[in-house]
Amino acid sequence: MKNHPAPLAWSWIAWILAAKLILHFFTNGNYSYHRDELLYLALGNHPDFGHWSNGPLIGWISWFTQHVLGDSPFMIRLIPTLLGCGLILLAANMARDLGGGKWAQLLASLSILVSPMYLRASTMFQPVIFDVFLWASFTFLLLRYLVTKEGKYIIYFGAVFGLSLLNKYTPVFYLLALLLALLATSYRSLLWKKETGYAAVCALIIFLPNLLWQKAYNFPVVQHMEALSATQLANVKPLNFLLDQLLLNMPSLLLLFGGIFFFFRPKGKSFRVLGWLYLAVIVLFLIFKGKSYYSAGIYPVLLAAGAVIWEEWAKPQWAKVSLGTLMILSILPFLPLGVFLLPLEQMVDYSTWLKTEVKLDGPLRWEDGVVHDLPQDYADMCGWEELAQLTQNAYQKANAPESTLLYAENYGQAGAVNLYGRDTGLPHCNSFSDNFRLWIDPNFKPSALIYINDELGPDVEALFEDIQLIGSITTPFARESGTMVFLCENGKRDVSAFWQERVTLVNASWKK
Repeated sequence: MKNHPAPLAWSWIAWILAAKLILHFFTNGNYSYHRDELLYLALGNHPDFGHWSNGPLIGWISWFTQHVLGDSPFMIRLIPTLLGCGLILLAANMARDLGGGKWAQLLASLSILVSPMYLRASTMFQPVIFDVFLWASFTFLLLRYLVTKEGKYIIYFGAVFGLSLLNKYTPVFYLLALLLALLATSYRSLLWKKETGYAAVCALIIFLPNLLWQKAYNFPVVQHMEALSATQLANVKPLNFLLDQLLLNMPSLLLLFGGIFFFFRPKGKSFRVLGWLYLAVIVLFLIFKGKSYYSAGIYPVLLAAGAVIWEEWAKPQWAKVSLGTLMILSILPFLPLGVFLLPLEQMVDYSTWLKTEVKLDGPLRWEDGVVHDLPQDYADMCGWEELAQLTQNAYQKANAPESTLLYAENYGQAGAVNLYGRDTGLPHCNSFSDNFRLWIDPNFKPSALIYINDELGPDVEALFEDIQLIGSITTPFARESGTMVFLCENGKRDVSAFWQERVTLVNASWKK
């Protein structure tokens, strides 16, 4: 361990940062809003201390983005891109603290730049990049403590950990993994230090507003996790999870394996707790069927350690240059998996090439566990404007638009109608999906319904005399392709009473 780490190689890292900014600036606006981005934009219109499926941080940042930067696809993706740049700086600093010189810092920075996982995370406005950045941040603070033995870094760790819980709840797995890692090493004494107690109090104070919100709403996170486990996580296979860990770090696999060696080699005892931390995170996500990207935040320190090892091993200058060049060249064929480089039609051809020629179908496997013709993220960015226009057409045909209820079955549909319809006079589109269920107006008394779903449903069909199919989404390759918009009028029974019954039933699931 070096008592005096090498200075940060700013002149080299600046080129990595510039490359990342240029890459994202030319691609971030090439596609429309993602399904999840539509939800998070909606959260920004209703900032609170909590939301149905995640903490309040993304809603606060969404509010800031929309009011200060704007809400175009390019602008809402600016902060994620800047956080991706911050991740590069964290990796470089961790390489330095692990004893690396300028080449190690450069390789660590480069590993973040070329990773499909971090490229995609820093492209879209989602909690993922905040989660990754915050995981890397409190790992960096843990490393700072290991290097300096200064207790202030443990307290800082607590503060950042508390902040991370305002974003997502996956850091709980990190904390459990860290507990196991500390117990496996001589650093177990850290559990009883007063600074650890201060850190716990600090984290609790920061997280407390969201905890109180969860209590007030009867802990919807539990319902969300149950639904997630029964649907998306049920399709997660352990082998696919492990293969994805390699795929997501593919250009930097030499650094990945080098990092594992770094922490478990005989002279790596001072930092071995970080190696056990990594293994514990992977095992926990395997046990609880976590999605492949849940572990993304633990890799920067591993890649930084691998960069230090390869700086030691690749003594000749040409060997270091060759390793960096190999990392860059290896990402080029797979760059469309990280950023929105190709138009839709070319992306479909590229996906076909992946499946048939490269025999790589992992990136095309959706949450349903099925391999499709396009990565799910791309399919989730298509068809929203068409849906909003169909809804507008239905609203214009309504006999009593002022008492017509707009309802969509999922948050993407509702978010798209609200975003694209705000300047056309469309009222709020309701949904019982995710946080939209908290924004239902219980006093609204509808007499007609504009219904958005992939099928009509027997309850709606039995409720109205006149049901008109306005149209369906025909945008090629959209995940919402086939979603229909119905105008339903002349109720067979009291439509308002029916709506109140449904609202009461949904509210009963979370109201005490």
